Amino acid sequence: MTCKFCGKKSAQLVLIEIYSGTKPITTHYCWKCIQKNPEIKSILDTFLKIKKKPATSTIKKCFFCGSTLSDLKRSGFVGCAMCYESFRSYIIKEIKKLHSNLFHRGKFPLGVSNRQAFFNNLEDRMKIAVEKQDLEEIAEIRKEVEIFFKNV
Repeated sequence: MTCKFCGKKSAQLVLIEIYSGTKPITTHYCWKCIQKNPEIKSILDTFLKIKKKPATSTIKKCFFCGSTLSDLKRSGFVGCAMCYESFRSYIIKEIKKLHSNLFHRGKFPLGVSNRQAFFNNLEDRMKIAVEKQDLEEIAEIRKEVEIFFKNV
């Protein structure tokens, strides 16, 4: 059957009105005409109890365990391994806030941006320690160099 209003599209909804003592009235509607006609749409919504989702449905949840983003913010812990995927954008933003980057660049003193500056600093410290004959400082610098090469 075709739609009663547009006469072009096939009907998706058949509305049968029955009044006492009269013949049933059958009307056919397509989805476009239902959306355009507010009276028919409200009747359909009433009978099918289709309502817009409440604002609480915008709460982001893990599809696997059901943990919410507010749970993660409150506790600092995810509910399962799938939470990392569900809350990825939030977790990445928090990591950037805490660590100023997403990946580890190596063990460098705060504020030193490259390896050469790190080694120049160690060299200067070593020269001063040798001049003072500070064996403890020399041993500490040696440990820092060993740790650096183990992590590279």
